[in-house]
Amino acid sequence: MNITINDNLVNIRTGGYLNNNSKLPTLLLIHGAGMNGTVWQMQTRYLANRKINTLAVDLPGHGS
Repeated sequence: MNITINDNLVNIRTGGYLNNNSKLPTLLLIHGAGMNGTVWQMQTRYLANRKINTLAVDLPGHGS
């Protein structure tokens, strides 16, 4: 999923699912230096399939 924040395009990985139920927990995953949000690919899928909203962001200058 891509969103725009302050005129910058930000890529967010959700594991293929994003539940719009605000009562479900949401987990934000942030990658380390020299990486991007793809390092969380398996974790986002696993957690999303268990009804946990999971957002893995690409920090500026990393990823797509």
